[in-house]
Amino acid sequence: MLVCNAFLINIVWFQLVRTQPRIVGGKECTESYSYMVSIRVNNKHYCGGTLVTRWWVLTAAHCNDNSMNKNYVAQFGTKYMEPPAGTNYTRITITKIKNHPYFSFVRLVNDIAMAKLERPVYDYEFVKLPKSFTRKQMPRFCKEALVMGWGDTVEGTRVGSQNLMCVYIETIDLYKCDRDHYEEYFHSRICTYTPGKDACHGDSGGPLLCDDIQYGIVSFGRGCGSHPGVYTRVDNYLYFINRVLSKGGRSDGALKVIIFCILLLVHQ
Repeated sequence: MLVCNAFLINIVWFQLVRTQPRIVGGKECTESYSYMVSIRVNNKHYCGGTLVTRWWVLTAAHCNDNSMNKNYVAQFGTKYMEPPAGTNYTRITITKIKNHPYFSFVRLVNDIAMAKLERPVYDYEFVKLPKSFTRKQMPRFCKEALVMGWGDTVEGTRVGSQNLMCVYIETIDLYKCDRDHYEEYFHSRICTYTPGKDACHGDSGGPLLCDDIQYGIVSFGRGCGSHPGVYTRVDNYLYFINRVLSKGGRSDGALKVIIFCILLLVHQ
């Protein structure tokens, strides 16, 4: 009975936490981040994401709620959540979302997913990902990281920002925010904490960057700016990302091969 009660309490706690997978304390982004994606449902911003190739967007697995049978659309090329008339931007339907095979919606473990676009995109930059996994904790090589999104600017309002917001937050050792699961999640999560500054509701799936490289994905936290925030650690999932890119559909490399073959046939 005690085991069951503990399990149920754990489920309830994670459900409460994930309802605020949460930019507060930030400012409007001054640079153009054309790889930044607004994942939308029913023409409303739902989650963040980043463009990694012409066909694929990187986001959080908890943004993919299959039970709701949602139709997802990716919007990018604009800093506005709701672009004014005359603004140049792109919207493309997302045809499928590949969650990490061991993602847990209850515990938010392996909270990473890849969303495939209906057609390839051009003239947009791709986010830079780590080239390899490092065993060092984030604070060892990045004391301050950049987070961005269109989420709530005031906790509890459920009113997102019209403009893309940026905030710099301090990275901290994982044991300071997740002592109970420190060993288990040592290589798969990143923790941040700067009082009054944080990602907030609607920023889920967006990037955490250091030196223009995406090391994290907004995952969950308790409140916005009052407790540490938790991020999926990207370099721990490079195998998953590359596997999806190679097996899940066309990649930029495959597209180049196709174009080369066509040109070769034309000139024969």
